[in-house]
Amino acid sequence: MKIILPALAAAFLLTGCGAASDPDKASGQFAYTLYRGGAVDASVRIPFATFETEGERAEWNKDNCEKVAGLMNEAQRQELHPVKFWCEKAAK
Repeated sequence: MKIILPALAAAFLLTGCGAASDPDKASGQFAYTLYRGGAVDASVRIPFATFETEGERAEWNKDNCEKVAGLMNEAQRQELHPVKFWCEKAAK
């Protein structure tokens, strides 16, 4: 019991250390937005989805956003007027 309490206290204190040292979380810049272009005008930027899983790093949100964009772009290859999907880091 004497060993478990200090170990639990140390684990509890260390759980908050990652968020403070993560520059993405410190600035609030960890979300990614999935956009799609327009069917008629390709320069149109239409927000489609936002990936901002709380407690995750920007890289995790970026990877998931890019996976979905890839799947959506692959599905668009069958369409008569395909639109493009892409990810951008969300503004604060």
